[in-house]
Amino acid sequence: MRGKVIVIGHRGAPRYEPENTIPSFLKAIELGVDLVECDVRLTRDLVPVVFHDEDLARLLGVRVKVRELTVSELKRYRIRGREIPTLEEVLNALKCRCGLIVEIKERDSVDTVLNVLRKVGVLGCGKPIYVASFYHTVVRYATEVEPRVRGIAIISCEPVDPVHIAREAGAEMLAVRYLYITRDLVDKAKRADVKVMAWTVNDVDVLRRLIEKGVDAVATDDPKLVISYLKHLSTHEE
Repeated sequence: MRGKVIVIGHRGAPRYEPENTIPSFLKAIELGVDLVECDVRLTRDLVPVVFHDEDLARLLGVRVKVRELTVSELKRYRIRGREIPTLEEVLNALKCRCGLIVEIKERDSVDTVLNVLRKVGVLGCGKPIYVASFYHTVVRYATEVEPRVRGIAIISCEPVDPVHIAREAGAEMLAVRYLYITRDLVDKAKRADVKVMAWTVNDVDVLRRLIEKGVDAVATDDPKLVISYLKHLSTHEE
């Protein structure tokens, strides 16, 4: 029987609720994810808020950057009726009911993010807390200054040496765009005790192929689809 595949709610459960909002994260937990992933940026007044894009254009049709607004100004906007939350608000809403991946979108925000994690108390709650980033020096720094967080190095292309990337980043997991995941990549990572996460997986055929390649985790916009398929597999393997 295959090992357990970790299911990650990518920005919560955006097939059901607006991405990176508290209702989206709560829906992901309701559907049974192991971890939720959120994206963090700083406002003009240096408050960590949960928002993916650099500006509001895609989600709100407004060409203004998150970094140009104070948190109170940002709070005036709604994504399909849902408030844009601060990181602290998200942590308080989750109440350590599942693990968390905090993707740091800006290099200069890492200390502020770590301070919020400490302030809310999630680092001692028994659930895994990860810091993830495309900036691998940020991941290494975070895990060195705060040993209670785990590291994830994100890569969007086919890595030549995945183990080297993970070691340089101080990461225990690589998050790789699913198109670039091969059996060889997964095998190399596993031999070095590095986990491989595939992102972003919203199709059963893609999921099946990734499981056959041996991935450890999948990030998805549709946790219900992924969890249902994994339950189906488990039933047929018993």
